[in-house]
Amino acid sequence: MKGIFTLADLLIVVATPMEIAPFLALCTVGDHRKTPGGTSVITARFKAMTFKVIVTGPGMVNTAMALGSHLAYHRPRLIIQTGIAGFFKGTGLCMGGIGIATAEIDIHCGVEKAAEGAHGLYPLPFSLTGSPMEGRDGQVAMHPGLVRTARTVITDAFSSHHPLPGRWKAAPPASHAIPFSSAHSAPGTNILNNGTSNGVNLASHHPLPAPPSGRPCHPRACPVVSGPFITVSTLTALPETVTRLAQAHTPVMEAMEGMAAAQVACRYEVPFLEIRSGSNPVGIRDRNAWDIPLAVGQLSMALAALFDKGGALCTQIPPPKRN
Repeated sequence: MKGIFTLADLLIVVATPMEIAPFLALCTVGDHRKTPGGTSVITARFKAMTFKVIVTGPGMVNTAMALGSHLAYHRPRLIIQTGIAGFFKGTGLCMGGIGIATAEIDIHCGVEKAAEGAHGLYPLPFSLTGSPMEGRDGQVAMHPGLVRTARTVITDAFSSHHPLPGRWKAAPPASHAIPFSSAHSAPGTNILNNGTSNGVNLASHHPLPAPPSGRPCHPRACPVVSGPFITVSTLTALPETVTRLAQAHTPVMEAMEGMAAAQVACRYEVPFLEIRSGSNPVGIRDRNAWDIPLAVGQLSMALAALFDKGGALCTQIPPPKRN
């Protein structure tokens, strides 16, 4: 169908099964396999749009390994990194709010300032990707047309008060279960149960019940904000660190995978978009103050809205290069 993505065109990259499970419950899940490196690769369909999902595992190394291995043999027209993230207060985001990255920043990459009392890093004197999307400051910029289109489509859907296409399905059969080999869930675990019989995510201790079968999906009104994302290897826990990061980078969200995916996408010259939902304020480590079920639910709605208007994204992407 003209203007609609097909299997080879769209790739979703996500760190854990829990983050993508509610969206897949709105889709028809097809083939699922595991690579020799342990990456789960799922084929699914939402309305007329067929796509692939790779579940990389958390962190930059897992993300770079899984995405790089996949792109060596498959070349999509668009990569969407998604998941939940911490949000910075004062940016307009809140629990369940949707953030769209305008740039990715690796806060640990650079040259330490030698002056006494100096804080922060100077940019590296060389490029890590050789891509024009990587600025002299080491940031990787997102395609402004993709960011603008995604923000408009999601904002319109969340403010319309109309149900989105698709209805929640019951948990997929065992053949469609998505294993994730880590301490968070055992291999072969159903993604909608996350390793337990009562739907509790072992990583977060928050209940993640399966969506109500057969019901339409209604997004909850929430802010949709675009701005820089920072990628960290050490999750922020101190108020003074939150203040320092906010002053240095003016970020809207903090996560652990974005820069790795953005750099790999640059190396393979594939357009990249990052969309996340806020599960907690940055710096708050008390899990009782988080709302992961709300975040993953809102994320599924944002993806459903975006996929429903796949043609709008398609207009922002150049045609694939001919070999």
